[in-house]
Amino acid sequence: MADLRERLEDLAGRFPEREGMDGLDRSRRRRQLRSRVLAGSLALLIAAVGTASAYLAFRGTRPPVADQPPAIPDTLRIECDGTTAHVLTPKVRVRPDGVRLEVTNTASFETWTVLSLSSGSGGSPIVPAGQTKTSVTTQLIPGESDVWCGPSREDVNDDPVEDHLEIVDPDGVWVSDQLDCPSGRGVGGSWSGTGEPGMGSPEDQVRERYANKIREGDNLDRAGYPEADDEWGIDVRLTREGRVTATFHFFGNPTDGWYHDSYSACQEF
Repeated sequence: MADLRERLEDLAGRFPEREGMDGLDRSRRRRQLRSRVLAGSLALLIAAVGTASAYLAFRGTRPPVADQPPAIPDTLRIECDGTTAHVLTPKVRVRPDGVRLEVTNTASFETWTVLSLSSGSGGSPIVPAGQTKTSVTTQLIPGESDVWCGPSREDVNDDPVEDHLEIVDPDGVWVSDQLDCPSGRGVGGSWSGTGEPGMGSPEDQVRERYANKIREGDNLDRAGYPEADDEWGIDVRLTREGRVTATFHFFGNPTDGWYHDSYSACQEF
């Protein structure tokens, strides 16, 4: 009997009491919660790694940023050896005051360097032997130009073209004074006035002297380079219906007055 009782007690001891069962249940729930948190964290980590991999892959396949083109120089550099002109900056941009020109004479004698534009304007600086002359000219305008070099202007004019250059105006600095005539025909001449300077602005003088030709809607403004030195005079242009119809040349200064010496105009003006 005693043996049977001991066996029953031993069998009952193998089963926890209710409080012990509740503890096992709580432990099981905690393990399940930890498993869920671990699984969620693992999923987030996998998603982050995938996103980073995709970003790196996309970044590696993006086309490279194109290199910026080199800046166009604003100084026209020319070398003259006495017989041949060499343009060191074949493409140059204008400045608000004109074209900066640098001519180096490597010869042992004085030289002329002649630049001739397709529009007919240009320049011809004279440079002493072995020196460099720097200037700003308003005689050069946007377009292509041919260059000659020689010991005298006569020798230069007899030589074939030696080099070429292009003057560009990417910022629209230069205001054109080139006539744009509907008929394709223009006229020009000198102003036969009193020979005395006018005290009004060049624009005011044009309005007064050409009052019988100016129409309503015509616009007057300065042509050429906006910050140019007035040494060579200034030009006022008349624009009619979007076309440059006439230009008027003045020389002088605001203090002493402006002389009107010449004009160019379309036949329709």
